Amino acid sequence: MLQKNIKDKIWILRRSGKSYSEIQKILGIANKSTVSYWLRGLKLSPKEESALKTNLRIAHKRGLFHANKTRHLRVSKENKKWFTYGKRVFNTLDNNNKMLAILAAGLYWAEGTKVIDQHRTPSLIFSNSDPAMISIFMKFIRIILRVPEIKIRSGIHLYSSTEIDKARKFWSKITKLPSERFYIITQISRASKLMRGNTLPRGTLALKINSRKEFYIVMGMIASLKKNI
Repeated sequence: MLQKNIKDKIWILRRSGKSYSEIQKILGIANKSTVSYWLRGLKLSPKEESALKTNLRIAHKRGLFHANKTRHLRVSKENKKWFTYGKRVFNTLDNNNKMLAILAAGLYWAEGTKVIDQHRTPSLIFSNSDPAMISIFMKFIRIILRVPEIKIRSGIHLYSSTEIDKARKFWSKITKLPSERFYIITQISRASKLMRGNTLPRGTLALKINSRKEFYIVMGMIASLKKNI
């Protein structure tokens, strides 16, 4: 008699459009397999089928909303933690590394990408044609941020008159990255044609690290510079 009572309740809930999980929760049933067992043989009318599909879609959207909200809160918390760490990192370094970190943060403040695209993961992107600046920033990436080599992407923005192989070898020597690691972007414009390849003979190098962590650490470092200078 007790089992028939449970079965009747399960059928009523299913006909009202409840999912297995909802039925399990409402009736306090231990697992979904029990719900599935009692629903064997149940035939829903077209109207009941339509109501069930509608409720399942609503439940799915509700679950996605909850998951996205949870992820957003987690990401925001992590970003704030890394930003705060970046603001304090200068105090944890010895004199030589502190000088390197301050110089690199200043370079990124001037030349790095700081705009955040809401639809993409923030990336640390530093572009310049000056080999010395690129070399300093590479040291910063390796020594201060300790970014694994595999995560460092690099691209060369070339003008139509620039020799690709020479540019690859040149920037490979400066960055100590394998020459095959560089992707090439050729820029052809009226300005580039007028330059005759002399002003930027090796093009412009772009270093890129797809990581929220490194991005917000550097943003924190820049915030510290702004506050203390």
